[in-house]
Amino acid sequence: MSIDYKRYLKNISYEKVWFFGHCLTLSSALLYALSFCTSTKLFKLIFVGVLLSFGVQLTQKYILTPRIKTNKKKSLKKIVDDVNFQYFFIALVWLMTASKPNMLSIPPFLIFSSFHILSYVYKKNEKGSKNSSFIPSSAMTFLVNLEIILRNHRDKLVNASSLCEVYLLVQLLFKAITFQNKSWIQICGYLIFIKMRLIDYKESGAASQENNTQLLINNFKNLDLRISMALNKLVASNASLKSIQNIYENVVKNVIVKQFIKIKIPLLSRVEEEKPKKQN
Repeated sequence: MSIDYKRYLKNISYEKVWFFGHCLTLSSALLYALSFCTSTKLFKLIFVGVLLSFGVQLTQKYILTPRIKTNKKKSLKKIVDDVNFQYFFIALVWLMTASKPNMLSIPPFLIFSSFHILSYVYKKNEKGSKNSSFIPSSAMTFLVNLEIILRNHRDKLVNASSLCEVYLLVQLLFKAITFQNKSWIQICGYLIFIKMRLIDYKESGAASQENNTQLLINNFKNLDLRISMALNKLVASNASLKSIQNIYENVVKNVIVKQFIKIKIPLLSRVEEEKPKKQN
């Protein structure tokens, strides 16, 4: 007997599941901080909440919506391009390697969940659904005011989230070099996440919460500038450290980083190559 899973999925209240996922992420992150970042169960719950909230959006977009007949490679590329899939993927990596948690992996999701929860509450309050709301009116007023404050500082918070993603890569590289447990799984997963962010990246002057890939690139460039300036100072004070500067400039920047940017994801690279032919 076949199960009509689509009919079953349509009967689920996705709005409530999505909201619950973000609440689980936010509450687990706060409790994890109160436990002095020692509870592995709370760390796992953070990303269980992420998988729920982002998974709901992916389910609604790619499973429940009517499918249009397109090239399978193009549809796959569309999913990989989706920021919800990208963060769903990296949250799954953090959940699978939760025995070796990374503190810097939490802030981006904590910020996202805070925005989504408060925005949801604010919209509910605007619609005048106080009578049907499960949140007391006094708490609703506090949350609405908090949402306004966070909205005014949105750019700073999104930039802080992007900085965490940049310095998390540095932390993971250090762990991988020192061969810490599960470090190579984490760094490989994170590099795939970064690569997915850069699939259709085009240089742009604008960097904001709407263009978070550009923001990420800008923060990577700022980090590179700081490292170069620090190495210049070290070489100026001690010429014997010139070899370290050469390794960074000639090997890390000109070989490793450039080759990483050139790497094409299987299945998706062919789709990109087909576009010019069709235009001609």
